[in-house]
Parts: sequence; C-alpha cells; structure tokens
Amino acid sequence: ALIHILRELRASDAQRRPLLLSIPTGGGKTEAFLIPLIAHLYDQKRARHTEPHVRNLIIYPTRALANDQAKRITEILYTLNQGAIDDHKVSIGVLTGDTPYSGTNLATERSLLQVCPACSSIVTDFRTRDLADGTEINYARCSCGAEIDFFRLTRWDIINAPPDILITSPDMINRTLQSPRYHRVLFNETVEAAVFDEIHMYEGVFGCNVAHLLRRFEEACGKKPLYIGVSATIRNAKALAGLIFDAD
Repeated sequence: ALIHILRELRASDAQRRPLLLSIPTGGGKTEAFLIPLIAHLYDQKRARHTEPHVRNLIIYPTRALANDQAKRITEILYTLNQGAIDDHKVSIGVLTGDTPYSGTNLATERSLLQVCPACSSIVTDFRTRDLADGTEINYARCSCGAEIDFFRLTRWDIINAPPDILITSPDMINRTLQSPRYHRVLFNETVEAAVFDEIHMYEGVFGCNVAHLLRRFEEACGKKPLYIGVSATIRNAKALAGLIFDAD
C-alpha cells in the first residue's frame, strides 16, 4: 500500500490507478492508507510552502463512523505534528452534520474533538489564534498543556483555513457540492486522493447513488483523484470498486 499510493500520488492525474485494500478487521486498514497519505503531505510541506487546501478526503458511509474514526486519526497526527513548525503541520477537519458552525457554537454544542490526543482527558477549553497568513481559527487547549491547533473545529475554520485531510460522508459531499460557499473551497484541482472506508457498504441503490455522486465530484474538481477503497474481505470487491470508481 505504501509503495503503490506514493507512486500513484507522484504520477500524473491521467495515469493514476485506483487501489482496493481488502484487509480483515484489526489488520491495520487505517494505517495502510493513512501513513502514505501523511508521508506525502509532510514531504510536500517540507519541500515548499503550500497554501491551505483540502488535499485528501477520507469518506465514511455514515457520519457516526466519520466522527468515531476522527479520534484515532487525530492521535496519529498529534504525534507527527509535535515540535513541527506551523507550515509543516498536517491539518485535519471533520465535516458532518455534527460539525459546529462557528466558535460561538463550541460553547453550546459538543465539539467533534472531545478527547485530548496526548492524555485522553475531556477537552473543554477552546480558544482562538491567528495563523501565519492572519486567518483566525479556533483551537483546543487541554489541562495537560497540549494545544491541538491542527484540528479544524468548526465549519467556519474548514472554509477559512481548509485542512489537508477532510473526513466526511457521501451525504455531506452531496450537500456541499450544491453550496457555492463550500464548493470553491473543498472541490478543486488540489484534491489528490479520496479514500472510501467500509466500501462493502456501497452496494445496491446506495452504491449506485455514490457512483453518480463521484462523477459530479470529479467534474467539480476538474480531475479524477486517486481513489482508494478499504474494506474487510468481500466477495465482489474488484467489481464493486470498479463500478464506483469508474475504472477497469
């Protein structure tokens, strides 16, 4: 997975071949796609200054799965980002129906960042700070002293300082494609890869709907990103991924 994903990310858009990872539960599915994605992002950031854009989408079939997996991925990124300068940090955001709209909502709504990735304490202290370009974002500070400033806490933060990795769902992609405010920020030529976890759930009418949604997504981005499907063992894995990704 590491070799294939890094090779395809470095290839031209037209030459990229999608990948299907069929791995049993507990076999390291998340690490298999996440490690090469963040390695590529980190290399890009160290090589040159990169403007804030969504570069990778990680898509779960339901918002409950998206919210749940965000905690694990945030822990991995916290370890990576420790000691890194702001321009080298890999950022993440979660855009589902549960994402608060702005910083004022963090006082009344539950943040999707609930647990500190450093000490596992409940996070309740939310503040604001300015990025290098002057953009104000919300960030969390834990009682242990950890500052989690690479997690985009609100929809306002995602729009104004797009994260490198965006966790979302097909339903949210459908909604944001119809919104000019989100459309121009989230869907453009900077999107390099789109990961579909639990791809076995994209069968039947739901899978057909998602396949058509991806054709709209590609038109909005002006390109076809590297598609990566991830699932436990399924009977017709190649045929299912081929139909959804529109690939041989």
